[in-house]
Amino acid sequence: AKRELADRAKLYFEPDHKLLAIGFSPLLDIRLITALVEPFTDQNPDVTSFFKECFMDSLVNSLQVGQISMAIRPVQHPPKMLAFKTATLPFYREPIFVVPRDGASSIVEGNGPITINQLAEETFILTPNTCGHANATRSWFKQCGQTIKEYAGQAVNYQVMQEWAGLGLASAILPWSKIAP
Repeated sequence: AKRELADRAKLYFEPDHKLLAIGFSPLLDIRLITALVEPFTDQNPDVTSFFKECFMDSLVNSLQVGQISMAIRPVQHPPKMLAFKTATLPFYREPIFVVPRDGASSIVEGNGPITINQLAEETFILTPNTCGHANATRSWFKQCGQTIKEYAGQAVNYQVMQEWAGLGLASAILPWSKIAP
């Protein structure tokens, strides 16, 4: 926050100073985002860039008030209408994996792809509706005509989801980049 304030002050007092503030959802893989931005920053040393991890609503608000220049977030189904005109561009796709609850390995027999219909009877741990994970997971089930069975509690992060699955509380569905070794 201190650095962001200093960069904003520099923008005000030095209009030639350029700032690229990139907000992103915690659900996304920061390694891929930095790989995308690195060539730009290398070619534009006069631009100060920084990343800001934000929850979904905060991303929209930060973009509206100019706190960030760009927002990178998961696709939402149905798409959320914004109060201002935006351009969208697909950034990357990431494999999604099921982390079965301890004792439920039969839901992911083999190493191949599985369908939402095969998962319909399992219960899943979700996060609060803040990072895009819960909404994305619910939408996959809905698109397949299924209703997800949600574990009563909510995990605050992806590591907790894996720990709870290991304890046998419920299964989890996570992008590859969020699965701990």
